[in-house]
Amino acid sequence: MTDVGDCGGQNPKSHSVRAADHGSRLGRGALSIRETQQSFASEQRPACTTVQTRVYRLEGKRVVHRLKKISNAHIFEPLVSRQAAQRRLIVDSLALFGGKAHPVMAQLIETGRLSLKDIEEAESTLRRLAKQGKPP
Repeated sequence: MTDVGDCGGQNPKSHSVRAADHGSRLGRGALSIRETQQSFASEQRPACTTVQTRVYRLEGKRVVHRLKKISNAHIFEPLVSRQAAQRRLIVDSLALFGGKAHPVMAQLIETGRLSLKDIEEAESTLRRLAKQGKPP
């Protein structure tokens, strides 16, 4: 992950993908901005001010809130669960492909990231949802 602050001329949809990633990092519990920044791998770690900007934007979108202040450090806590953030990330990602799952699945299969076992588990989930009368 590179700079998570500014879109830098990228597709605006990718902005929400990066926001969901920050939200999921905060999904580990209450963290300071510095702790959130240090949760990135060192070779991908954005500047602390970049993380601070992103966290404040997430606060404005009511994804996180300030839990408390310790000295000069604000401690933030997620208001959205990791699962909800992941769902949003997947829906936004699919929107980049016209809402179609097929191109994404084909790419995952070609790169070896989606196995026959994964597909069988997905079929099982679809059958279970159909029995419950829930739309897939």
